[in-house]
Amino acid sequence: MARQGPLAPRSAGRALLALCLFASVPERASSGEAIFSIGYNGILDSEEEAGVALGLGVHSRPVWAIRRLAFGFGGALTIDADGDAWAGLGIDAYYPFGADFRLDLGVMAGGYSLGDGHDLGSELEFRSRIGVSRPIADGPWRAGFAVEHMSNAGIGDTNPGVETFFLTLGRTF
Repeated sequence: MARQGPLAPRSAGRALLALCLFASVPERASSGEAIFSIGYNGILDSEEEAGVALGLGVHSRPVWAIRRLAFGFGGALTIDADGDAWAGLGIDAYYPFGADFRLDLGVMAGGYSLGDGHDLGSELEFRSRIGVSRPIADGPWRAGFAVEHMSNAGIGDTNPGVETFFLTLGRTF
């Protein structure tokens, strides 16, 4: 008698086959990218003053894709005017759309050092990022904007989180 249920071997095999059909290595091996960002953090926080933030990110070339959604690895550093700093590693995703636009997504975990600004409740903070970018002319540069949310996902004593809005300039390498 065959085992029934959602985890039956036959169903699991079909699901794995379907995933393999839709997932692939990206067709075009695009380059890695360095992203320079300038922005404002704490705008949505009524208790803290908003301040200037600078960011630097390095993103690998995509290593895996599901249809047009390509995934790679990345690292980032953010420092704000209050001396708060965060550095982390994680996964990036890119989705091209429209006339040369690209949706940029990322999730990273990293270390947070509190300066005189936002006490986020933990030294381990998670950053999620969503942005839109577009090439500048035909060169290696991309311009865009991004929104980041950083919080400790409830592992710290408090979890206020902070949002940062960035203008971005990227260069492929």
